[in-house]
Amino acid sequence: MGCIEALKKENENVILTIFKHAEEYLKASLVQTPDLQLHCDDNLVVDSLPSVIINDLRECVRLMVTAGLREECIDVYITWRREFLSEILSALIELKIGNTIKTEFFIKALCLADRILLPNERRLCECVFEGSIPLEDKYPALPGIHRFGFRKSLASYPALRDKLLMDLNIYSALHGIRKFGELLTLTYGVKEKAIVPGGRVHQITLDVLDYADKIDKDWRGSLNPMTDEQRKFPLITDLLDSSLEANSQNYHDPILGYVFIINNRSYIQRRAMQRGLRHILGNDWIKKNTTSIKENLQLYLRNPWNKILDILKLDINESEPNVAAQLMKNKLRSFNGHFDDICNIQSTWFVFTEELRRKIIESIEKILLPAYGNFIGRLQDFLGNQAYEHIEYGMFDVQDRLNNLFLVRE
Repeated sequence: MGCIEALKKENENVILTIFKHAEEYLKASLVQTPDLQLHCDDNLVVDSLPSVIINDLRECVRLMVTAGLREECIDVYITWRREFLSEILSALIELKIGNTIKTEFFIKALCLADRILLPNERRLCECVFEGSIPLEDKYPALPGIHRFGFRKSLASYPALRDKLLMDLNIYSALHGIRKFGELLTLTYGVKEKAIVPGGRVHQITLDVLDYADKIDKDWRGSLNPMTDEQRKFPLITDLLDSSLEANSQNYHDPILGYVFIINNRSYIQRRAMQRGLRHILGNDWIKKNTTSIKENLQLYLRNPWNKILDILKLDINESEPNVAAQLMKNKLRSFNGHFDDICNIQSTWFVFTEELRRKIIESIEKILLPAYGNFIGRLQDFLGNQAYEHIEYGMFDVQDRLNNLFLVRE
């Protein structure tokens, strides 16, 4: 593929663009400036490459896929992107040599991969494979590129690995780096593998909190006011945020994505309080976590249940009783169907504690029961005793169905 050879010649240009974008972050001390962020730009690579060559590559992909050479096309593409990642890693390591190579710089490299390189690979995949592959396989080359991996690449540089071993507690350092790698995998790997059924607490949430427990234990056993691991932990929680958000969007039903966030963040909050991890996770992050729980609970209530409330609205013209009565019967029939569907689906979902389950159900009851009671009362005003022929759910029946939501237990 001649267009790939042409693009390879642009690698140096692209690398310089990326380094210029990340220059302040790479040069700064994360200890002295812990709040410094590496700003995302998903279009850095695409904007740095000549549009004519990208268009040629897209056309070449289309022709290969049409000719039945889809897998061969993806293999060539993966090889090209692996070479680019290897080249940028080499250039990155050359920026820090000798005694200046530290674990902090290793973390910066992983952060660069998470914030810049992998998002840009996704964007490039969109441009290159647009119109040539089905939607459900939108990023065919990313898993192959990721398997190449920054961690595997770093193993090719024994000087860096040996420096880490000499200068630092390697077990602690690599344990933290492993968490970075897992978060990258969950955020940018094959989507289906990241989904946990029923909106359960994800393994990566458990792993990060286990790591926080370890840092807390090490800190309590030392005389230092703050360990290196504590200083870098905000980077891990930042990636955890990205991972949870990405995984929540993988569910076919977006409502279950809200439940997933509620579960995971509620679990984090409870465990942080029980284990005294506030000083590890940080007060600001704990507050943000609490805010996210509230926001996703509102999103959960707003989407399925607000639709139910819209059905129960009494926006009828009472000057024509027969028309109004028929409209209310139609509304009730619609309510019965929607309410039954929601309850059947959400009874198979998971909430990690009974306390949280009750809180969600009570939130539904507060908005649904008054509206349903008012609707049934108006229906009885129009139809009298005939209303009971159409009422499938009494008030206690509605409460009983709600009490059977989220029945799945571990």
